[in-house]
Amino acid sequence: MDRIEEARVKIVQAMECPEGALADGLPAQSPHSGQEEIKLAIGKFKAKIEIALARVAEAEVSIFG
Repeated sequence: MDRIEEARVKIVQAMECPEGALADGLPAQSPHSGQEEIKLAIGKFKAKIEIALARVAEAEVSIFG
């Protein structure tokens, strides 16, 4: 796989993460959610966003070296 294709793959992977983060965060927005549900949702949401940022960084390295 060349550098351009590798960057494309990483960007697609990064774009998938926020979708998962939104799904993981849904329990936290419920009026019936408690502190533990919100805490768990925040952790999952942050983890997905961090993965997305890592994939974007990897794509940048593929392109810019």
